Amino acid sequence: MMPALSRQESKILNDNCSLNIPPQISASDSIREPLRFRFKGYSLWIELEQFPLEIKSKEDDTAFTVSDLDYIISVAALEQGLQPLPSPHVTLLYGMCQFHNKEEVMAVFNGKLRDTLESMKRENDSSDYIGSLKAHDGYSGVTYDGVDGEEMDMAWSEITFAKCLEFDEIVKLVHQIFYGEDDKQKDIQQKWNPHLSLVYDNPEDTVLTQSAVADMISRFPTLMKQRKVKALSLWDTNGRMSDWKYLDRISFHDN
Repeated sequence: MMPALSRQESKILNDNCSLNIPPQISASDSIREPLRFRFKGYSLWIELEQFPLEIKSKEDDTAFTVSDLDYIISVAALEQGLQPLPSPHVTLLYGMCQFHNKEEVMAVFNGKLRDTLESMKRENDSSDYIGSLKAHDGYSGVTYDGVDGEEMDMAWSEITFAKCLEFDEIVKLVHQIFYGEDDKQKDIQQKWNPHLSLVYDNPEDTVLTQSAVADMISRFPTLMKQRKVKALSLWDTNGRMSDWKYLDRISFHDN
């Protein structure tokens, strides 16, 4: 069983991760440097369904039920002394820099994208037409900008999902809506590999390892569950992770 945090450590997690619970984890003794990499553009995220997770407190014998992914990405960050991601997500589009401001990208999001998805919903007579993603494995990696075609300096841990024809069609659809017939974007679209990021770190001497992500899966087996797509959300991802801003959301389910 995982040890409970002290009240002071619990407050730190609650203040930074918006989880009003007494977590059963051990906080890192050291705080690492926040991720230095500066992101660019606007991003479209897939929001996945979450499963209930019961957390029991050793201090007062109470129990709380939380959403598993919200809790797990906060745990992953706190234990390693890292900044938590603002929200669990699978990136569908990243770095849309063709828009001059948020009003332009929101006009496409709430115009052509929303209308297209509503049309698909009517044709399928179901809110589940987007389908679900099946967890495949856990992975940790490191990239350096300009090395092997990479564009970021960062380390990360993730849950990878199996690719499927259904989602290839969704990727193709959103690329056409936001980019038209741009040949470069077609190449990016073909390389899309769905994954749920758990935590980010700077690449030098990172604390994120393959064994660490395997440990998270062992402790939180719901990470390997198949998950429905609940929504698409639009984010301003210009600047460092602490600068990211939520802009809007299209939900596929009523609850």
